[in-house]
Amino acid sequence: MKRTTLFSRLGCLLLAALLLAGLAACAAKPEEKAMPSLPEMMKTITADVTVDTEESVIDSERFSSYFGIDPIDGFEAYASDAMIGSIAHSIALLKLPDGTDAAALAETITNSVNPRKWICVEAEQTVVRQHGQYILVAMGWADEIPGVVEKFDALFA
Repeated sequence: MKRTTLFSRLGCLLLAALLLAGLAACAAKPEEKAMPSLPEMMKTITADVTVDTEESVIDSERFSSYFGIDPIDGFEAYASDAMIGSIAHSIALLKLPDGTDAAALAETITNSVNPRKWICVEAEQTVVRQHGQYILVAMGWADEIPGVVEKFDALFA
């Protein structure tokens, strides 16, 4: 009788351990939020901007004028600029490849970006914001930039 009780207890413990292992293996993994493309992000964050803008892909040749640094291998970038050159308005999105220290790069951009990149005017406000591998550089009028930054932040909430 003692042997049967011992085996049934061990069997129950083994069965419980297997069930727990199975539950742990099947536990739902947190899903990563699928991010929209850079043009879709730009459309969302600039929805309330009152400046007439033109959007474009940022290539390696124009990279430093938007971010104040040399291009990063594997980057994707997209911009929304004022259509009239005498209006200081530029919104740039940068998606960095995995493995890039985005926080350090955002700090470097903050210290390097030029709010006087236009010949005759200067941006009233410049904000650099980073979420994961995405960086926003928003330069323009002080009454428009906070709304752009708020909408960028909301994409990651």
